[in-house]
Amino acid sequence: RGKEGVRQQVWNTLRVKGELLGYSYRPLAELIGDYYFYWYEEWIKGKKKMRDLYSDEYVRSKKEFIQVKKKQLMDTMDKKFDFIESRYIPSSILDINHQVDIYNDVVSYYCWHEGEVFGVEIYNEKIAKMQKQLFEIVWNMGK
Repeated sequence: RGKEGVRQQVWNTLRVKGELLGYSYRPLAELIGDYYFYWYEEWIKGKKKMRDLYSDEYVRSKKEFIQVKKKQLMDTMDKKFDFIESRYIPSSILDINHQVDIYNDVVSYYCWHEGEVFGVEIYNEKIAKMQKQLFEIVWNMGK
């Protein structure tokens, strides 16, 4: 619960073996603040692989975030690396209304709205396998 709890969840993603799949609701730095820089640096150093899907809320909130936050943060967020790939999925197909990370045998949910912040990690091979399959279906619909 709270930003500290979610920071721990985000840190746990550095344990990914293979690839992390995710649904991006809003810019992660909006939730975890400057800790984002540290996590992102570790992610890049480890050459971790990630694919994520984002929809209209992410696009809208990123524009707002740019107006309010540091240029350095946005420069970091906009860097493209061979091992991070993103696709847009319209809200008419999938309304992404919270953050989800899927990796190893973990499905990690993050939710924040109007000051309420919480997360849940589920460690279960069967659940992670099905969520990975669902991600692939939607991934193929993205642009």
